[in-house]
Amino acid sequence: MATSLTRPVAPEPYALLPPVPSFTITSADWVHGAPVPDVHTHTDAGQDVSPQLSWSGFPEGTAGFAVNVFDPDAPGVAGWWHWTVLGLRPDVTSLDRDAGRPDGSGLPAGAFHLRGDDGVAG
Repeated sequence: MATSLTRPVAPEPYALLPPVPSFTITSADWVHGAPVPDVHTHTDAGQDVSPQLSWSGFPEGTAGFAVNVFDPDAPGVAGWWHWTVLGLRPDVTSLDRDAGRPDGSGLPAGAFHLRGDDGVAG
């Protein structure tokens, strides 16, 4: 019997959720579909700087926002959670570049980080 070296692929987590109204997310630092710029990575060439993000077109009555960055292709059993921000008020529609500093000083008032899979907040 041959041994398979193919590892299972983690499911895309959002496909498991019920449908909800959509909205648009853009970044001045990152082009959708292009490789992640090194400055935003944990690699030797990277500086682990969070990208600028903006969002618009969300449903009226939105109570607030959460931002999370999940990498389903990262090594590990179930992908990798890089960054999660909670407590973003509904009038906050963007995060500046480097808002993800671990000390939380780049976040809007009331927002906070959770620790990622590396144990670091930010």
